[in-house]
Amino acid sequence: MIHLSRSAWWLLLYAALAPACASVDPHVQRGDQLLSAGLHEEAMAEFETARKNKPDDPAIRAKIDTARRAAAEASFESGRLFMENGDFGSAAGALQKAAQLLPEEKRYAQALDEAAAKQVGKAKELADKNPAEAVRLLSEILAALPRHALAQAVRAEIQRKEAAARLEQAHRLLERGLAGNALLVALRLGELFPEVDVAGFQAAAREKLAALARFSLAVRAADTPRKTKDLTEVLLTRLHAVRPQRCPTFVAAEGQAPRAVIWAGVERVTFEQKKELTTGKQTYQSGKRKVDNPRYQELEQKQAADRSRIQELEEKIKEGEGGLEVARQRFAEAGPDDDEAALRDVVKKAEAAQQALIKEKTKLEDDVLERQKELSRTPRKLDEPVMDDHVYDVTRITRTATALARIVVTGEGKNVLVRREVRGVASVSDDTHPAQPKYGVVADPLKLEKDDTELSAEAVADAAAKSVEIADEACQRFREYIREGGRQAEESAPQEAVEAYVLYLMASPDPAPAELLRFLEKKFEIGAKALQTLQPVAPKPSGKPSPKTEAATPAD
Repeated sequence: MIHLSRSAWWLLLYAALAPACASVDPHVQRGDQLLSAGLHEEAMAEFETARKNKPDDPAIRAKIDTARRAAAEASFESGRLFMENGDFGSAAGALQKAAQLLPEEKRYAQALDEAAAKQVGKAKELADKNPAEAVRLLSEILAALPRHALAQAVRAEIQRKEAAARLEQAHRLLERGLAGNALLVALRLGELFPEVDVAGFQAAAREKLAALARFSLAVRAADTPRKTKDLTEVLLTRLHAVRPQRCPTFVAAEGQAPRAVIWAGVERVTFEQKKELTTGKQTYQSGKRKVDNPRYQELEQKQAADRSRIQELEEKIKEGEGGLEVARQRFAEAGPDDDEAALRDVVKKAEAAQQALIKEKTKLEDDVLERQKELSRTPRKLDEPVMDDHVYDVTRITRTATALARIVVTGEGKNVLVRREVRGVASVSDDTHPAQPKYGVVADPLKLEKDDTELSAEAVADAAAKSVEIADEACQRFREYIREGGRQAEESAPQEAVEAYVLYLMASPDPAPAELLRFLEKKFEIGAKALQTLQPVAPKPSGKPSPKTEAATPAD
């Protein structure tokens, strides 16, 4: 006897009914093809489109029902296969889809419940051996069935026991002085069980570790010549104010044993005086030259203009006398028929015009006479100064003080972290030149604004400013010693290696080495994101360049 699945039976039934449901609707035809190919949901979509055109067609409704049942059975079969392969998440999705397609079919919901119960049973078996895997299996159930009470209860119980065990482990580690191991256990606990409050414990562990990661510096006087004792005191005072720029765990060594000691002293101060020749420029009068007097030229121009006008007036006066004589003659010979008043008016106007010309001419003649007197007093030429530039030598004196400071940084156990010679420099300059009266150059005597004592103090201050990098290097060496200690302890004392590596992370603003992170991730199964929370936030650039030390040379 041949056994067929329910989806196969539905397809056979559909094939038997298909001729009776034939339709010219292209969506129905396309749906038939898709259903025959096993694409049930795509076929349903085509049939639904066809039903929009014929909503009351029973044949189309039958096709939709057949496709839905076939799709539900296909999803059900997929769910069973996923469960057989141990993939509950995919199985739950397939079974839920089958139940959604055909809610009246109780087998689908029952199969989902059975799959969940099987998954819960598997989680219970793993609860003691591998609680993290058990929690993962139960979380898969709750992702598909958020209200599954048994999965919720079992997961909560496993998490409670596992959290309690891990927290107890963390407390024991902390009591043994293994704060780094304890903190990583707590961090992993937070990753596995976010609902467990371990913030207080983490804070206590971090506080203990922070005290161990602190880098403090004390400043001490090194052996130096007696003559530089005062300058050494200046250097030490300046170094007390030095703060490393890339050492986030730095603290001032006040009332506690320092992590490192800066031994500093001024070995010597030397002076150098350099001369540099430059030039200055002074404008002076080198002589005189004759030039036309503008006033004399102006007077001459006015004289010529007035004389020309006088000649013009004389001609007009002469012409006017003739015209006036004619007007008078006509007035004298006027008869009874002539307009005597008009003729008299013509004579008066001619006389007035003539008087105006004579008056203007007289005025100009007086002006010419007075101007001639001024011309006789005004020189035709003037003396103009000749100016030249005189370039003279200027001596620029630069006096420079160079302070040689020897700085040694020792760590715990007197191991040398840094050894440097730092040269601080300070200069003062002034220009000087002798007087040159001939050219109007005033003497500029040498007058340096700072004496050698002031220059020495400034050179020492410059050396101290350049020592900021030394403090940063000492802090870096301190971190490297911690890291190296962890590397050496990885095989023989892994817990000590963890302590060292956690301290290194808390003290270093730089990206952590990959091999260090791999060691911690493997030992605690902890994520890189959780480890990153151990590192301090890198300081923002100040925008100001740090003072540079000169090329270091080994100190004696």
